[in-house]
Amino acid sequence: MNGLSMRFAKGFVRAAFLVGAILIAPIAAADDDDFRIESRQGPVESVDYPTNKIVVGGVSYNVAIDAGVELGGSYGAFTMITPGMNVQILIRRSVSSGHGEIIEVKELPPGVSPVQY
Repeated sequence: MNGLSMRFAKGFVRAAFLVGAILIAPIAAADDDDFRIESRQGPVESVDYPTNKIVVGGVSYNVAIDAGVELGGSYGAFTMITPGMNVQILIRRSVSSGHGEIIEVKELPPGVSPVQY
């Protein structure tokens, strides 16, 4: 093979790879695993331990079974959360369905008011 045909072959392979990547990108983007993380703060208004639900700032959320809980600066459990606590929560929300669940709850330090969204 001479130099010109070798450069043509390399260019063709690169172009084919690029076209393949462009065609596959929308399929990969349509994956149900796409999510975003949201942060909220507010007072705990109620907790339903049997169903793993919590109401924070007037909004009801499902709490993941493996959600991280930090109370008073130490690790805690979902069952230790009580109404009246001011907390910061992280919510994992599915982009396609909009369904969200809490993946982390942290009690705010005493005297710190929650930021209203």
